[in-house]
Amino acid sequence: MKKCLLLIMACFLFSLLPAQIDSNIGSLFEDGYSAVEIEKIFTNVSFKNHKKWMKSEGYNYEKNKSSDNYFYYTKNSVVSLAIYHSNEKINQVLFVSSPQKYYRAVDDMRKDKSYRLVEEEIKDNGGGKFVNSAKWVKNGNVYKASTDGYTLTIYADFKGISSKPTIKSFEDRSATTKAVENIQDKLWAIGTVYPKTGSFYSGKEKLIQKIATDNDNGRIKIDKKRMPSNNDCSTTSSFFMHELVYINLADVSATRIYEFKSEKNLPSTFAVCLIVKDWKANGKRYYQFIKADKNNNCMYGETWESGTTVNAYITPYNDTAIALEFSDSKQAIEIKALIDKAIEITAKKL
Repeated sequence: MKKCLLLIMACFLFSLLPAQIDSNIGSLFEDGYSAVEIEKIFTNVSFKNHKKWMKSEGYNYEKNKSSDNYFYYTKNSVVSLAIYHSNEKINQVLFVSSPQKYYRAVDDMRKDKSYRLVEEEIKDNGGGKFVNSAKWVKNGNVYKASTDGYTLTIYADFKGISSKPTIKSFEDRSATTKAVENIQDKLWAIGTVYPKTGSFYSGKEKLIQKIATDNDNGRIKIDKKRMPSNNDCSTTSSFFMHELVYINLADVSATRIYEFKSEKNLPSTFAVCLIVKDWKANGKRYYQFIKADKNNNCMYGETWESGTTVNAYITPYNDTAIALEFSDSKQAIEIKALIDKAIEITAKKL
């Protein structure tokens, strides 16, 4: 039924004419497109009273645009809405309006602490990143805003979204945080890496590498996993491990690209090394060895160890905190440039 609702909602959006901007700018901000208004409708409207109640609120029922699944209303030349129902029960209300009304409604929700932000989807239109959709929760209801059609939707929280922690909006994150997210986006695009060169690599191993902000002051977390490519851990060694390293970008004294060349004419592996002053004396990395279950599938150990010593192959420079490894030089150059940019932004904040 949930999939059916989404399909109906998509059909509804495509069937609507794009919201037109009223010639009277003042009318763009009339009542009729806000979280408070949509909540009021969702709370008070029933299958039987919708015509009378909505009329009293200034909405016009459009019978010819309604369907077996939703009642279609308009309030002015800008606002349209659908009241979805099933088995004579209201289960969702969806507003469609102009970009102006949409962004004003979203801004009001961000300022009102009674709405908790729990999800955001970030997209890039080629000219920069933006929030494509977001979800807030309040009193057991979910409020979803989306730039796809400039819609605002309310429905009962049937997926337990309210249990998610509050997050900070992309718009409110620091420049450093956004810069680090750019690195993660690039790592995500590169995907899993299969190095060929090195004293431990045979070409049958895979690297999964992630980076994320640990706070808005330039502290980052690097998550690196070295595993057999087929997840067959029957021959695991200390080389197969899951590592976590926390670094303050302000403490990174240098970044270097090191090329590991092969003696067997295999492709080189390129490592972006993050060098932190006095790392061997003061740094700390957490690691757990990857083990095999009874079916020889890879699994993580139950406990974390800590230390700074990593095999020399992974740390070609003194005080290398961690090295991100790639299959070709272009990937390494791109990641190094993004890391250097994040370091530069962090330095300007201090």
